[in-house]
Amino acid sequence: MHQEHPNFNPINDDTKIWRFMDLAKFCNILEKSSLFFVKPEKFKDPWEGYLPRKHIEEASYSNIPEQFRGALITIAKEHTPKIVRENFAVNCWHISESESEAFWRNYSERGIAIQSTFGKLKEKIKNNTDYNIYIGKVEYKDQDLDIVDIGNIFNHILWKRKSFEYENELRAVIWEKENPAANDNRNFESENGQYINLDLNTLVENIYTTPFENDGWFNTIVCDLIKRYDFNFPCIKSKLMDKPY
Repeated sequence: MHQEHPNFNPINDDTKIWRFMDLAKFCNILEKSSLFFVKPEKFKDPWEGYLPRKHIEEASYSNIPEQFRGALITIAKEHTPKIVRENFAVNCWHISESESEAFWRNYSERGIAIQSTFGKLKEKIKNNTDYNIYIGKVEYKDQDLDIVDIGNIFNHILWKRKSFEYENELRAVIWEKENPAANDNRNFESENGQYINLDLNTLVENIYTTPFENDGWFNTIVCDLIKRYDFNFPCIKSKLMDKPY
């Protein structure tokens, strides 16, 4: 279920959010009627779960007795990132009022974009009782100059380097230890993460298909797949690359 948390910065409920993906991942969503939350260790960005470099400079611990500094740096550099990368799972969305040409090219030139709103995502997640789910906007920082508040472990995955600022990312996050039904067995069901069941028909506002094909065949395939799985959300061919007139 969705849980409010002071470290997760929300956005307006009516703000549009997007997930861009290839056809295989979209088919998996339809088949499972779920969103997949991925462990940070599986992301391409090698910084996922780690802290900016300032946190591992001894000068940043000048107010700590010298005999404790090495241990604190080791915790910040190795132990906490390992916990975060292996025991958290994340579902990522792009915040924008319109489609992103960069995302179409970077993630899915022959793919699909799911469009929803923050309010709908938050509302649908409320109905899931397997995990506490937190949702908030990512902050972008200079990896050499900035720091994050390490008073809460979630902050390890709520920041990214400024090079990724174009992503304007919203993250939904779950933590194995906060699975109320798991008791002592807190492993995600997959080595890569965890499926979270949602009502896709009310979560999804629109499905867009790639703007990089001109004859409509790919859009037809996707629309047919949606009907085959008994979903009813609109399936729209993107006009992003259409001529102006």
